[in-house]
Amino acid sequence: MNTGILDAVNLGWKLAFALDQVQGHDALLDSYSLERRPVARQVLALTHLVFFAESSTNPLPAFLRGTLMPVAAPALPLLLGRPLLMAQVVRVLSQRWVRYRHSALSVQGQPGGPGPRPGDRLADEEVNCDGRRLRLHDLTARPGLHLLLQRDTVVPDARPLGNHVSLHRVASWPGHGLLAVRPDGHVGFRTGQYDAGQLGAWLDLVGAR
Repeated sequence: MNTGILDAVNLGWKLAFALDQVQGHDALLDSYSLERRPVARQVLALTHLVFFAESSTNPLPAFLRGTLMPVAAPALPLLLGRPLLMAQVVRVLSQRWVRYRHSALSVQGQPGGPGPRPGDRLADEEVNCDGRRLRLHDLTARPGLHLLLQRDTVVPDARPLGNHVSLHRVASWPGHGLLAVRPDGHVGFRTGQYDAGQLGAWLDLVGAR
């Protein structure tokens, strides 16, 4: 289910952006398969492993199910009560581990820059923006692309950025760079120094203008 939801989100915003383009959206649409097929293979591998452990007549899983599991069963309530362990289980099932670092849409500009690497999912945190304390995920919840500017980043003219782009200045992030967050919550572009040419090229690549 989670894989299907993330498939739909990944493809949905790309189709929406491609519809606004007259031409040149092949790279944007091709990125869907390049990003999501590796995830599907990993999920299938995990599913096959769990099914093998639960139902195989192989001596090893049969021994684990029939001999070790009854002995370990009393310890399960204790293990399930461990927050760190359960957090890792939730992370795996919710697919927070998914990254698109090798995608054509994941671009690193000038060295450095705030936040995670291009292709990584934007982690949530509390930031200072527009004089208020906000959660990053609340700030980027509106549909479209979100450019998170560091405190001292100067953008000469925001009009060429496109209709799908929202600008946010994060006062609690010192520096002159920015982070571009895709509609699916993954970082698409990061730079340690604002460069209109690099940013513009990435916006054209994803069909934002």
